Amino acid sequence: MAKGLHTASTADRTRRRAQHLEDAGTVLLAVLLVLAAAGCWAVVTSVHGATTDRARAEARQRTATEAVLVYDIAASGSRVSGQPYPATVRWTGHDGLPHTGTTRTELPGDAGDRVRVWTTADDRLVTAPVTTADAVAAAVIAGVLVAITAGATVLGLGAGLYRWTGRRFAQAWEEDWARVEPVWTGRARQ
Repeated sequence: MAKGLHTASTADRTRRRAQHLEDAGTVLLAVLLVLAAAGCWAVVTSVHGATTDRARAEARQRTATEAVLVYDIAASGSRVSGQPYPATVRWTGHDGLPHTGTTRTELPGDAGDRVRVWTTADDRLVTAPVTTADAVAAAVIAGVLVAITAGATVLGLGAGLYRWTGRRFAQAWEEDWARVEPVWTGRARQ
């Protein structure tokens, strides 16, 4: 074999440096994935806890009350597709007095039909309290969003790292080939 083929070349140093950086980067990416998973779990438990606390508080502050529709909903409402119907309702408050207000209902109805509404202690109409199913849904949505964001970030960092090291490996290969090819093909004298 020709002299110098087994000595450490610039290509070898480039290849070794790129390999070390790729190895370190791979370990860092793995650590980032573990941290992202832990962060995702923290967000899920936090959102679930906060929404569950809100559900408990709203359940204590809101009362289901029976009301009657004042007007036919189909005749009085301009409904946006997929949205609840606006409805004017009348109910007897906690103070025993009649109250009238506007709320939303999922189903159309005629004047005089009974509907369930939610009121506060001072007889204001409010939305239904948040449920435990809402807490689970909020936690799942938050978890999925965080997982997608963290996963995309780690994937992007990994792609950048492997693209960079791939270019270094290709550069080292070209340098090696430029050094070995003349000997291998017989163009250079041995």
